[in-house]
Amino acid sequence: MKTKASLPLIPIGILCCALVMTAGAIGVYWSPDEGWNLLMAEHYAATGEFINIVYDAPLDFGRFWFYLLSQLTLIAPYEQYFVYRLPSLLLSICSLVVLARMMSVLRFKPVSAVCGLALFSFWTVYGATGISLRPESIYIFSTLLSLYAGMTLGERGIGPRFVLVLLFNFIAFAMHPNGIFGFAVLGLALLYFRKRLSLKPVLLLVPVSAAGLALLYALLTWDSTWAAFMEGYLYNAGTDYHQVPFYKEYQRYIGLASNYLLILPFFLIAFVALLLKTEATSMRFVKLTFWLSIAYLFFLPVKWHYYFSVAVPPVCILFAYFHEHSPVITIRSRRISFISIILAFLVSSVAVYEYDQAKENAMLRAMLGRNVFWMDAMNQQAQQVVAGKKIAAPTVFFPYLTSGTFVPYNEFGEVKFTYRSQPVQPDYLITTLRENRGQLMDKWGMTLEYEQSLLFQGVPYTLYSVKQTGQQTAMGRGNETKQPNEARKVR
Repeated sequence: MKTKASLPLIPIGILCCALVMTAGAIGVYWSPDEGWNLLMAEHYAATGEFINIVYDAPLDFGRFWFYLLSQLTLIAPYEQYFVYRLPSLLLSICSLVVLARMMSVLRFKPVSAVCGLALFSFWTVYGATGISLRPESIYIFSTLLSLYAGMTLGERGIGPRFVLVLLFNFIAFAMHPNGIFGFAVLGLALLYFRKRLSLKPVLLLVPVSAAGLALLYALLTWDSTWAAFMEGYLYNAGTDYHQVPFYKEYQRYIGLASNYLLILPFFLIAFVALLLKTEATSMRFVKLTFWLSIAYLFFLPVKWHYYFSVAVPPVCILFAYFHEHSPVITIRSRRISFISIILAFLVSSVAVYEYDQAKENAMLRAMLGRNVFWMDAMNQQAQQVVAGKKIAAPTVFFPYLTSGTFVPYNEFGEVKFTYRSQPVQPDYLITTLRENRGQLMDKWGMTLEYEQSLLFQGVPYTLYSVKQTGQQTAMGRGNETKQPNEARKVR
């Protein structure tokens, strides 16, 4: 029986985790992917066309998502990017509430539930996974809803909750391909609880799915056509990232493990929790969902750290479940759960991570009216230099260089300097120190003159003025003679 002292613990945990997410939305670094997404929203707002702006290629999934982002341009300048993070932040807070409800259904102790909520908030903030302009937040939410509907299917059957979750999965799938994982969870639930279901409610899902498909079609072709969607889909499917042989998939996981070490401990804890016996049917279903997520990630062609979001819901629940059964350490006659030590490490890691990012966040310091680092004056000088000019730069700079013509520059793949789908010759170029000026000029046929160094979000950059640009490389004309399949390979 719960004591009065323990009753408010979960609501307090939800509030604290929501505050951590909000602080992350304001203070965590703005990422290149977010600049990329904001550029696509800005392009749609200006032209009414959905285009993968960096590669000047058609867009496939997420058209309605970018439409929503484009509407925010009416209420906030691009530099106030935390406003554009609000949709993801709100979805993540809703996910937090659903996760807390699931902990209650599983009858976890309040402390264990808060452990799971803390892990979820950590994942949301880590790399801005659940608070960014990317649509990860919507398929995390759909996965949580599907898991909740699935684990209660045996008791409640196919009712309004299951139907609404099914329809929402079509929306999530239209925003990002990983939204399909919600359907996989619901399908697993139907198979797992098949003996408790009658045929009539199951057949009801056929017309519901038909309505969902119509909704999916409307969102995929939002202010566009099916032909345009398929063109974008085939372009993306033809890139190198989507054509890695199956037997080389492990290389991507090794790369992720080395770059995102904080992911590993929690997945290992989830695997350990799988070994703990449980009698509850709903908890066994959560374990099956975790295995399903691992299988999905194994076959998923592209491995970025944020794609692990499909596994986060069951991992958070298994983390809390492990807390219920974790070993106890006695320190000076006090019994401390082993998982509590891990949780303390988690909380301190989040605090250090957010502080480290926030202290060098130019936008956050501007909100406070303080220029506390030498890099602020240096970056402001660069803004004055390129004002009114054509500036080619990584997408992470977009919110800060809108006084001129911003030309997205992808230094990790195919070089195309285009603006509104037309080749342009930039007046200035900002790049990292991966290659020196001589290498850049030899590689791209440019004559570059050093202007100044920059330090932006903890990363050193160099600003060059472009004195001469080779026609074939910089103007993007070298791709006109390529065959379609050849042009798709470079991304």
